[in-house]
Amino acid sequence: AEAFLFQADRAQHFTNVILPTLATGKLVITDRCFDASIAYQGHARGVGIELVARLSLIATQGHIPDLTVLLDLDPAQVHTRTDTANDASGLREEQTRFDAEAEQFHQRVREAFLVLARIHPDRIKVLDASRSPQQLHQQIIALVEPLLED
Repeated sequence: AEAFLFQADRAQHFTNVILPTLATGKLVITDRCFDASIAYQGHARGVGIELVARLSLIATQGHIPDLTVLLDLDPAQVHTRTDTANDASGLREEQTRFDAEAEQFHQRVREAFLVLARIHPDRIKVLDASRSPQQLHQQIIALVEPLLED
């Protein structure tokens, strides 16, 4: 059911926001879209990678991201890093139900993303998320700028 709910939301978002914006010639930057569903629902939840990929293509009306930036970090390090960042800022973000999942779930998500990156190296770029925010920012800018020039 989760996979269908996410795809229904994605279909509505594409129809109402993304496709009209693309039609004006503008670039769209979004988070956790096409590839995330394949990793989270397709692999980590065991729904099936091919099924979720087909559902995603239907929901996006055949659109696939030009670029997916994968910030890769071992799941064991994620909680330590986010806890440190939250403590330094004085802010505490609420955990989502995905954040509360066991480390094994997050490892399956990571594995799926890395497999997708190996299959689609032209559009899925893996960055080492253990780098500083400033370093990651520069790497992301370097990946996105060429898309802005087209």
